[in-house]
Amino acid sequence: MKPRELIKECLKKEIEPALSELDFKFSKSGLKFQRKNVEFLQVITTHLNRYNRENLSAEFYFSFSVTSPKYSQWYLLEYNRKPSNNALAGEMYWNLEGWKHPRPDIASEKNRKKKMQLLLEDILSIGLPFLEKYSDWENAADLLLEKNWLHDKACDFYLIAGKRSKAQKALNKGLKYWEKQFHSNSFNCDVNEITLRLRKHFDENTKIRN
Repeated sequence: MKPRELIKECLKKEIEPALSELDFKFSKSGLKFQRKNVEFLQVITTHLNRYNRENLSAEFYFSFSVTSPKYSQWYLLEYNRKPSNNALAGEMYWNLEGWKHPRPDIASEKNRKKKMQLLLEDILSIGLPFLEKYSDWENAADLLLEKNWLHDKACDFYLIAGKRSKAQKALNKGLKYWEKQFHSNSFNCDVNEITLRLRKHFDENTKIRN
């Protein structure tokens, strides 16, 4: 059996039953599990090792992400343009603290079921709590600030959550960060997005850079 078909079959047999009980739906074409949670969409995406070979290797791994169409709608009303994406948070499995069973290879039938069971344990105990935690505007903004990036987006998330003070602090933190990154290719773009928000939401007369 080809690696993709084998992986799809195992996901459907060993992972889908448990996740379907939690209202996730499995997309066979995209090898994704998706669940709507109020205004958020939680997604578990399967990635295949491009070096997989039939009867030799069938390795795969997961990423976890949260998006919301509400952000696109809010952004269009606020800035009269569409955002580049509507993502709140996303991580590969290796960035999730506590994940124990990376990249199972299930080409061999030996221990295949056990590998899938261990993988399911990681999804339920590590992956799903990540999705739940960041299906929240304030938590998603906090994560961006922990990483010290996308300060403008963090501001937006705080504003949607009704946290104006934290939104302003996010922008000021962004300005301080980019002052130290003056020669970065992203400097003007990021500073201008921050400046736009300071002027629009907080009446701060900060100059937009060319």
